[in-house]
Amino acid sequence: MTSPPDRANLLHNGSAVTEPLFDLPGRRIALAADGAGTAFAALVTADAAGQTLRVGPLAGLAEPDAAEAPLVVSAGAILSVALSRDEQDRLLAVWTQVHNPGSRLWFAVRTGAGTWTEPALAGPMNCLAPALARDAAGRAWCAFQSDSAARHHIFLSWLEGGQWSFPVRISDGDGHCFAPAICPFGQGVRVAWDGRIDGEFGLYMREFDDDPVLAHWEPQGTVAASAEQLLANPTLLALDGEHSLLVHERSTGPWGRRNRVEPGGLWDLLDGEYLHAGRTLAGCVLGPGGQAPLRADLPAMLARLGSPSCSAPRLVRDGAGAIWLTWRQLDPQRQAHGFVLSAARLEGDAWSESQVLPVGAGLSDWPAEALASPDGGLTLAALRREKTRYHAAGLSLAGGSARPPAHGRYRPLTLTQAQRAQAVTPVTLTKDFTSPRLLWGDVHRHSELSACKWTVEGPPVEAYRYALQAAGLDFFALTDHTWYLQGPDTWSDVMAVAEAFNLPGQFTALPAFEGSYDEGHMVVLFDSPPGPESAYIANRAELYRRVGPDQAVVVPHHPGDPTIATTGPAMTTPTR
Repeated sequence: MTSPPDRANLLHNGSAVTEPLFDLPGRRIALAADGAGTAFAALVTADAAGQTLRVGPLAGLAEPDAAEAPLVVSAGAILSVALSRDEQDRLLAVWTQVHNPGSRLWFAVRTGAGTWTEPALAGPMNCLAPALARDAAGRAWCAFQSDSAARHHIFLSWLEGGQWSFPVRISDGDGHCFAPAICPFGQGVRVAWDGRIDGEFGLYMREFDDDPVLAHWEPQGTVAASAEQLLANPTLLALDGEHSLLVHERSTGPWGRRNRVEPGGLWDLLDGEYLHAGRTLAGCVLGPGGQAPLRADLPAMLARLGSPSCSAPRLVRDGAGAIWLTWRQLDPQRQAHGFVLSAARLEGDAWSESQVLPVGAGLSDWPAEALASPDGGLTLAALRREKTRYHAAGLSLAGGSARPPAHGRYRPLTLTQAQRAQAVTPVTLTKDFTSPRLLWGDVHRHSELSACKWTVEGPPVEAYRYALQAAGLDFFALTDHTWYLQGPDTWSDVMAVAEAFNLPGQFTALPAFEGSYDEGHMVVLFDSPPGPESAYIANRAELYRRVGPDQAVVVPHHPGDPTIATTGPAMTTPTR
């Protein structure tokens, strides 16, 4: 590693990064400003009883102001939260709250100092990933993911007079769609999302003006498509009334291939695959006449830190009007498991030097939240994980022509070539299968929550994306190790995501975990989410005592470490 450059040489006008604004326990965070310019934060915390959403002024996040009563919502799990403003310039909060089964979209509006409307429903069942934007007239729009016709699709609704319109499905095709992004466009909004349609992974979009007649809206358009490379998780920023900047993830190789190791070195085997394919970022400009390539060389800028996996992009404009891009990437210095937060600033047709921001290592899969500061700067908030607990960390970047703060520059690493895996022997059924239907599934899959494969696998949502899009499975179980799920925030999230992705009759998402006991490892599959006390079961005998014969299927699993004992006979308890 070369010596970090002097900070004064990286920042213009003598500006610098302030001390951290906050570092608090938190599982979700969102930022926005009301019509008066006051910065607000929505923070989701967790305890043994569930999760709690609090929305209040950012300045009182660590020490709440008694004069400003926050919005407080308690639930078993809150999967996501977004902030914006309504047509009267009042602060608007939207969140997805778990119901049994599934999840629902809720909202509330701040009507005055310390007063909020009662939380009310804003969408149908099984809502995920809400994204908010305001159009030129100030109308608030919400794009979100939900299920329709046994597929995950993208829906759009708008808020007028304190009431949400009936949600309209805007994604076409027979494939699953995920991760909507939204920004202003003309007198309405532009929405982009990813999905797999007709056997291709792709990025899609639709444009909506102020005409309420659906037939008058633009049809679905394809931004990019690939037969093998995953295109996912777009972020949008309006450049003017008709042009938008779009940045998204792209797998660096074929995505979803199993039972093989792609050549390319140890990064591919241990740290850079992200569900068996590394990630990089790509971008383009969307306009009324189609799309144009991004003139600034985004891949060259990302290559300067030498990370094989960049993901979770977020675009934002600071208080001086400059465009910033933040993303998470593997720690180039390898000082910690997991990810770090990086940023770069778009200067004309070139990107500034990309730098790792000092918000701590171990970042989660959620994009960083960003908010323009009144002084022309930028406030950033990111989620990071320490063992089994999540923290929300924030910092402030100076405005004007400031560049990102330095946190060390890194030289690329040269690693030895990994050995190729042994050839896999295919298994063929030689007799007719007499069941009326043969079902295919995967009941042992880890996410990045388990330390056995910190970054070979992606976050939990990516595991379900793989099961639905790449593998076409009928059933699936995410089985992270219980010792990494013992925080109440993590446990409730994992079980809630399984409920949200369950499509009865089409795709069965089984709540599950892998118990690591002295006698060996056990994969435990449930037909309904178990409580967090299951994470603390100490041994196999206790597991059998507490899990009844009508609740679960328990399967012995040989761990990858040959020094750990194998399990003995399993308790097989058939369920649905």
